[in-house]
Amino acid sequence: MLSKHPSIYPLVDKFRDEQKKTEDLIVKLETGVQYKRKPAYILLDERIKEIQKNYSLINFENYFESLSLILDY
Repeated sequence: MLSKHPSIYPLVDKFRDEQKKTEDLIVKLETGVQYKRKPAYILLDERIKEIQKNYSLINFENYFESLSLILDY
């Protein structure tokens, strides 16, 4: 984490670190490394997909109410 008023050298070092992380992530994605998702998020995605199947303009209030019940925001 950077301080509130970093000098230029620590700031450049942080930019380099971030660039390296990004390049490493791109290599992982290009080589097909699979990202393991948590089971809770897989279940949440399945529930959202099921709600989206039943979506129509007639019952949009029900759609948004259903989404709000499963999302904890």
